[in-house]
Amino acid sequence: MGRAGSALKQVLETYKISQNRLATALQVERSVVNRWFHGQVDPNGETIVAIVQALRTLNATAAERFIQLYLGDLMRPTNATVQLRPSQPADLDFVLAAEQHPDNSPYVWQWSREQHLAALTHPDIAHLIIEVPTRQTPVGYVILIGLQNPNQSIQLCRIVIEVKNQGYGKATLKQVKQLAFQTYNAHRLWLDVKVGNDRAQAVYHDAGFIIEGTFRDYVKTPQGYDSYRIMSLLRPEYQP
Repeated sequence: MGRAGSALKQVLETYKISQNRLATALQVERSVVNRWFHGQVDPNGETIVAIVQALRTLNATAAERFIQLYLGDLMRPTNATVQLRPSQPADLDFVLAAEQHPDNSPYVWQWSREQHLAALTHPDIAHLIIEVPTRQTPVGYVILIGLQNPNQSIQLCRIVIEVKNQGYGKATLKQVKQLAFQTYNAHRLWLDVKVGNDRAQAVYHDAGFIIEGTFRDYVKTPQGYDSYRIMSLLRPEYQP
């Protein structure tokens, strides 16, 4: 049974929510929910978002518990404090290693050292290292593009967390939103997330990002084509 199906089964049983009620809230056949419940198929990223929204209409506590069970350590309560600082040329060994790590590379655009180096001084780009006061080495990096965009639309081009399951990703997203809307005066903060990277999509959704659409077969790979979801957060939706 997949992670999402297992979380859903536990929540429905714990909070006494019938499969029929959830199916009605989702406007799907009961057999669809039944397949998730019994682990025959796992819901995908967009469906997980719809499940959360449906659960919130039935039992808000159940919805939050589903998020916690599905995201696991990514939603663990944390006092993690992160700091963002401008990347320096000396940081690029760390950046490239994090980008190319097998846990990250399937979901992260790959840049050359020269591309990263050029980004460090580009006026339209913020290339930032994520640090934690209690650690001597960085825990990740962030790239924002569009600081000078006339439409005040900034892209969260990259967020890579090398030290995982410590709450650093969630803390970094909070900092990124503050930076985009309060420092760079963005009206829109957007990102793309690879279809199939369901946990990341759920994290972004929990941070307030809304799915706008899909770039279908957007990137050619040796295995075929990858599609990407476009998600965004607008200034009126931003909550510090």
